[in-house]
Amino acid sequence: MSLYGWRSLFYLYAALALPIMLLWQAAVPVHTPAPGAPAGASSPLAMLSKPGVWAPIAANFVNHWGYFTYLNWMPAYFNQVLGFNLQASTLFSFLPWLSMSVMSYVAGWIADWLVNSGVERSRVRKLVQSVAFLGPACALAPLATTQDPGVALGCFTIALAAQSFSQ
Repeated sequence: MSLYGWRSLFYLYAALALPIMLLWQAAVPVHTPAPGAPAGASSPLAMLSKPGVWAPIAANFVNHWGYFTYLNWMPAYFNQVLGFNLQASTLFSFLPWLSMSVMSYVAGWIADWLVNSGVERSRVRKLVQSVAFLGPACALAPLATTQDPGVALGCFTIALAAQSFSQ
């Protein structure tokens, strides 16, 4: 990184994404409409005219806004507010992301179990989105009144675990 600069990381990711995209295009067949489907039924404009498409788009936008806020802000919070050095801030920032990765699988299992148990898909979607939005809001509220690193770490860990329900 010191030799090529921070921008080199973005070029590296782009270079790694290209072969993956080519492999995907070779492995995944081109989508063809189902027999008897009306012409243009799956066109992008037709899909964008449906409220059922805009709901997950809006939810994803809000979710990712929070996600990238955590990603950028958490190490600085541990450093500037709680007084940790940068290395300790990085280590403290790891646990919430670990909880998010584990809970993403758990959330998927719970959602599948609910659907397979007969709960309507739309109800399951609303439930997991509610957990993903309200959970972090409730979990982060104590940050306004604490300087305790353990409480802060717990708040972030619970917030990211709850946010994983929208992944």
